[in-house]
Amino acid sequence: MKRVRQIFPQLMMLSLLAGVLSSCDFEQLAEQSGGSGSRPLTEIEIAYDPNKARLFEELVSSFNSRAAVKVNATELEIPDMLEAVSSGDYVAVSPDSALWLESFDKAWKEANPQASSIIGTTVRYATTPVVIATWRGREGELAAGGDGGWAALLERSSRDPGYRWSHGSPRASASGMLALTAEFYAGAKKTYGLTKADADREEVRRYVAEIEKTVARYGGESDAALVRYLLSEGEKGLSAVVMPEASAFDFNQRSRGAKLYAIHPSEGTLMLDHPLVLLETADLTPDQRRAFLEFSRFVTSSEGQAIVVKYGYRPVELAYDMEKSPLKGAGLSTQQPRLLQMPASGILAQLEASWASGLKRRANIILVMDVSGSMVGEKLRRAKEAMASFIKQVPSDEERVGLVSFSNDFREVVPLGRLGDNRQQLLARTDQLVAEGNTAFFYAVWRAQGLLAQRKDPERINVVVAMTDGQENYSQNFSQRNIPGVGPVPQITGANAKDVNPLVTALKVNGSSTLVFAVAYGADADVSALSSLAGAFGGQAYQADPGTIRKLYELISHNF
Repeated sequence: MKRVRQIFPQLMMLSLLAGVLSSCDFEQLAEQSGGSGSRPLTEIEIAYDPNKARLFEELVSSFNSRAAVKVNATELEIPDMLEAVSSGDYVAVSPDSALWLESFDKAWKEANPQASSIIGTTVRYATTPVVIATWRGREGELAAGGDGGWAALLERSSRDPGYRWSHGSPRASASGMLALTAEFYAGAKKTYGLTKADADREEVRRYVAEIEKTVARYGGESDAALVRYLLSEGEKGLSAVVMPEASAFDFNQRSRGAKLYAIHPSEGTLMLDHPLVLLETADLTPDQRRAFLEFSRFVTSSEGQAIVVKYGYRPVELAYDMEKSPLKGAGLSTQQPRLLQMPASGILAQLEASWASGLKRRANIILVMDVSGSMVGEKLRRAKEAMASFIKQVPSDEERVGLVSFSNDFREVVPLGRLGDNRQQLLARTDQLVAEGNTAFFYAVWRAQGLLAQRKDPERINVVVAMTDGQENYSQNFSQRNIPGVGPVPQITGANAKDVNPLVTALKVNGSSTLVFAVAYGADADVSALSSLAGAFGGQAYQADPGTIRKLYELISHNF
């Protein structure tokens, strides 16, 4: 997943240039694919991203119901798809955007230095614009008079610190990268031809920085995970979120309560293009190529496009009557958004670098590490690796990071400080942690949040990332007591280890602006209780085990 930090250098919108192959093109390529091997081919492996899981699964099911060679489809997060491409496990992939293709190619060439490009025939079969989604009934806050967009979002969030909105991290999310590109376009007051000179203009950088400093958090996960978060937290989680239109449609189809209203930014937006890409490996057989082309033909056929439209995507068939789209039935506009021109190769890399180095909203991050006795051995070793990976993943020296640990008590291991000054200390002290004692988890979270509350720093995203491998069993020794060097501790424990309500109440006394992310490490940790805690402060809880905790911490690192 480390390569995800380098996703956007020298990017090209390959599938937009490639376009959609015509039926004649399919026939010609199929004829060129030659004969079959010694064994009859029965299936081909294709990986797809989770953002379009329901769409892709129905496309595959419909195709397989009549195809001689079946498609075996595997859902993979983009970082896992990146690794799978470099290992040559799949005949084809379908990410949510062609923005990923150059990174796929780079990973392949690093793993196979003598190989040529792995990116083969590329077919675009579904598109969806990036929109600003807010809650239905509140759209007037951003779209009064039908003129909603980046300027309206900036105005609304600037005058109301309680207005919480988010877009995906450009380091890890295609929709996040396209949102950032649209912000630069809005700042430059252009709809095409964005240049490096435009991106470097002081007034453009200032405009983007002003928008970014109002972001409540960045999304480090897929858009599908964002939909799950909104379904769980509803309006209390975020006031608005930048996401694909199809994801807003998916949410509205699944939500039994509040619905989303999708705003096409008046300044313009860009499209996710969902390419289907043949991987040109040395082991690719003529029969596999032929099967890929058959599937490509199906997803761009009238039947395939009807399935595309069914799930709230826009078809590649330009003549399609959007009045027939189910978007309208879900309360979303079927109008064509004002589209921006994808910048030339190299510009996107500059935009992402500018964002990471100076334009994004900075963060104060306190990492809370469980070093109770149950962490001894392999669990602690893997947790240390995960923590070290998190520290290394944060790209900017200007973020502030601190490390605390807990067992029977709370310990400030490395005080919160500028990462450029304490990164090596954080890594060294993490490596020195040892496991012993009980689990004063609630007390540790209260103390960590208190360190951030004392700073009174509203300019930054303030966040506690707390991990535990067991259930709370020791914070009652601190609750409602006057602790030397700390002072009075409020009621932070309840009737049992699952009751987080007293802790939530105590944390809100210090202020509710601190995000809480929680990691339930292993089967003994109560992910339900941690979800209640994190959800009350705009964060999320995750389940991890020794095999997944490193990737999980890398994922969390993209949120800030």
